[in-house]
Amino acid sequence: MKIEKENLEETCEVKLTVEVDPEQIEAAKRVAARKIAQKHNVPGFRKGKAPYEIVLRTFGEEAVLQGSLDDLGQKAYEQALKESEIDPIAPGALIDMKNDPITFVYNVPLRPEIDLGEYRNVRLGFTEPEITDQALEDTLERLRETQMILEPVERPAQLSDVVTVDVSGAAKPIAIEGEVVADSQPEASTEAQPESAEEKTDS
Repeated sequence: MKIEKENLEETCEVKLTVEVDPEQIEAAKRVAARKIAQKHNVPGFRKGKAPYEIVLRTFGEEAVLQGSLDDLGQKAYEQALKESEIDPIAPGALIDMKNDPITFVYNVPLRPEIDLGEYRNVRLGFTEPEITDQALEDTLERLRETQMILEPVERPAQLSDVVTVDVSGAAKPIAIEGEVVADSQPEASTEAQPESAEEKTDS
């Protein structure tokens, strides 16, 4: 097997041109012939039992060769990587194939080489911030406020106290001509209610 390498620096790939040996081609053709004999009927033979020469004569050498190319190309690719000591970052791509002799051309992606330069000599200036007493006091006060524990007291509310207030109310319904408005007031209690001013007048 003949292997030629060409580094493609712009795309971080290597181009492999692999010329397959005749012995490898013949071995791949025999494997392909067995697969053909297993899939198709050959007169006078059970499936998979037809000899290699009979398969060639029945289906043609070109058909057998075409059937061998996938297996041949995969093995050629793997062997080329091993002999070239290439560690691809992803599977290579078959970009061309030639006959007489059978040659495969692959583009194989490689790990990018990064030059970090003299990064250890890079230094950034640092200015220590100035912290005033007032800024420190404000920060401590905010911390005290976030960490303080509230306790109920028995006295009127004073400035800076935290007060919890429960508020409830009901909206007065507004009558709109042509529509019926539901009363949003709470339902009347079964307990006796004081008479309204209007009721007292009517009575």
